[in-house]
Amino acid sequence: MTGMPATTQSSAPPNRANWRPVDGLIVQTLDNEVVILDQYAGRVHQFTHTAAIVWCGLWEGQSMDEIAATIAVRYDVPDFRARKDATRMIEQLKIMKLLTERGSG
Repeated sequence: MTGMPATTQSSAPPNRANWRPVDGLIVQTLDNEVVILDQYAGRVHQFTHTAAIVWCGLWEGQSMDEIAATIAVRYDVPDFRARKDATRMIEQLKIMKLLTERGSG
């Protein structure tokens, strides 16, 4: 994954998507996976493949179109399928309380 340091504590950058990672997470990228330590919930999450692309895209401030395009190219799937997969992953990240609405603290 590009653009994000190997280990970081999130103070999420501005985002053009409707969501952003919550503050206070410790994030480690390893090859094509992302490991997230949620200190507040006492949980560790490991994301690979599409989930890692979505997370890194949100971190980098990409739009949904940019994230879906990355998935479509990487896995040679139609745009509508890539968007559906990205949307599903974002919903899961919201359920896990790893994302917040853009503009909220």
